[in-house]
Amino acid sequence: MQFKQLLFTAIGALMASTATAAPTNAAPAIRQTDTQVTHFVSFEFLANQTQSDIDDVITRFLSLKDNCKKPDGSTYILTVSGGTNNSPTDRNGGFTHAWTNTFSSLDDRNYYLFEDPYHLAFEADMVYHLQDAFAFDFLPSTYQTLEELEIEGLD
Repeated sequence: MQFKQLLFTAIGALMASTATAAPTNAAPAIRQTDTQVTHFVSFEFLANQTQSDIDDVITRFLSLKDNCKKPDGSTYILTVSGGTNNSPTDRNGGFTHAWTNTFSSLDDRNYYLFEDPYHLAFEADMVYHLQDAFAFDFLPSTYQTLEELEIEGLD
């Protein structure tokens, strides 16, 4: 399964996108507007999964909000939202279900991904249910052109 590879690729892309780099005219500048982090994940289920199996995974995913806890016992996932693909296009690539989780900080998101025992147990069990998973994390941003940002020194 490519889940961990995709996850680490998405995390790397997120980290690279927040690094300081010299602006160029080729791409819009990004201004971070918040520290809240959104974690998007989409699932492609194995062909042998019944609707009951899928429903169980959905229930367990939704339970992450209440069952993922910091060492002090406090919950830290702000929101969980998701659904089943209903797009009329044929661009879902086999992924049928998607969710977003929001966290108040990168530290909370990182704890979820790499340390939370409840989430890690859930993730480990997904090998029995998923053909593939796609994860993508982002910070809320406002996209503006360089001219809108009035960055000096760009010719």
